[in-house]
Amino acid sequence: MTQEEIIIKKCYTCIFDMEMPFANLTEQIMGDGDEKQQYMTQLILKNLNSTSLRKSVIEEDSILMQLFPEDEEQFEPFANQIADEIHTLIQEKSTDIPMGSGVFLWAFCEERDYICFFKLNYQNKFVDMIDVNGQEKWVLNTKIIPNISQKITELFFIDLKDRTVQISNAKHYVENEKSNYLAEMILQLSLQHSEEEVVKVYQDAVVDTIKEIYEEEAPQKIMEYKKAVAENVTKTGELNIEEVQKEVFKENEKAFHLCKEKIEEKEVAIKPVEVNEKLEKKLLKKQKIVTNNGIEILVPIDYLKDESIFEYHQYDDGSISILIKDGVKKII
Repeated sequence: MTQEEIIIKKCYTCIFDMEMPFANLTEQIMGDGDEKQQYMTQLILKNLNSTSLRKSVIEEDSILMQLFPEDEEQFEPFANQIADEIHTLIQEKSTDIPMGSGVFLWAFCEERDYICFFKLNYQNKFVDMIDVNGQEKWVLNTKIIPNISQKITELFFIDLKDRTVQISNAKHYVENEKSNYLAEMILQLSLQHSEEEVVKVYQDAVVDTIKEIYEEEAPQKIMEYKKAVAENVTKTGELNIEEVQKEVFKENEKAFHLCKEKIEEKEVAIKPVEVNEKLEKKLLKKQKIVTNNGIEILVPIDYLKDESIFEYHQYDDGSISILIKDGVKKII
């Protein structure tokens, strides 16, 4: 997907500010290709299908379904309701939710319509200006919109075709309890783990099992696991952790069952994870090796098990030494 393939059909913005009596939802008319339109499309391009977003589905009998807009004309009441609920939460509850601007978009991309929401938390920056006396001075502006390179931590996407939701997992204190207020209080969703969370649980379980069972052989086994993941993803387009476990632990039933127990302890189902383009880049990229003094070496995964290039040794304290042989010339 490219920026040019994203069509914004409707755009509303509002203000989440404790000094304001209401959110003041306002429709924004954008010119084709102007800076505001480019900013909005970049927000979508950068965040849609992010592996860090958690997943959910809007249920038929949910409160959110009652607000669900069937077409663009019903979008404004939906956006106004969500904006009002967030603004009321910030004003009436004891919370550390930061002030900022809200953006609601009805956008078409990837052959379907999405409702997109971004909360752009204000930045504090100095503005250089000339005062009435002709003197140059710095003035602190506390309501700067973040630039596109900065991370947006509170957002959601609703797929209007199948009512699936992708939502951020940012948590803030509300009445002394930390929660994902967008998911739990505003949209009232039951969340699934994100792909990023699931993959991390799988990886931690496998690596911990290897360290417990294989001891001195652990470094080579960890590299074998990473190569097995890369091959599995390349072959099937998804990460099938059960197949990876069978490959890595094919000669050790104890390790296989221990790994399975570690995953189940985290209440994560052992099932294939669909690998989108962003997750695939993470799983198939070069492996970064970082030494104690901060030196970083990027190594293609295919070379990790090549004994003519690397030799591993694990010490009793868990640290690992890696000897890079003359075969490293193959990497260059």
